[in-house]
Amino acid sequence: PVYAFTSHNKTARELSLVYGVNSIEIHSAKSFDEAVEMIPQALRERKLVKKGDKIVLTAGIPFRKPGSTNMLVVLTC
Repeated sequence: PVYAFTSHNKTARELSLVYGVNSIEIHSAKSFDEAVEMIPQALRERKLVKKGDKIVLTAGIPFRKPGSTNMLVVLTC
């Protein structure tokens, strides 16, 4: 499954219309490191992943700048 995390309600609603995407609204991460901690935790709380599952996170540096996606990280929950 594809989960799109956003702190913007409008973005979450728009992403819900994209086939195969499940949008999840969370409070805004202030940094990439905070997002790396927050996203797996949010998935575990919703019972969408279990311990040992791998997830792929895409982001961009500078963080929170639209159109700057330039990173892919594989995390183990």
